[in-house]
Amino acid sequence: MLDVGCGIGDFSARVRDSLGASVVGVELDGQRAAQARDRGLIIHEQDLAEIPTATFGPFDVILYMDVLEHLSDPAAQLRAARRFLAPGGCIIAS
Repeated sequence: MLDVGCGIGDFSARVRDSLGASVVGVELDGQRAAQARDRGLIIHEQDLAEIPTATFGPFDVILYMDVLEHLSDPAAQLRAARRFLAPGGCIIAS
């Protein structure tokens, strides 16, 4: 799972721990990213649109939990996310 805007990694860590899933986070806030790393998560402090496709993925699930409405161009973010989506995967946004 790719958790975009993962914050301190609370939900990502729960998914990893309860489902045994592989989770990667994207978080632009350095302090929040550091807290997520303290939970043992792999975190990238870069806008998803700027991350090269070969960096990670593909993911079965890409998650945007209460994130899209805060972005200047949500459509561009979703287009960028599709590059990291596995065939048959899904994007979940709330």
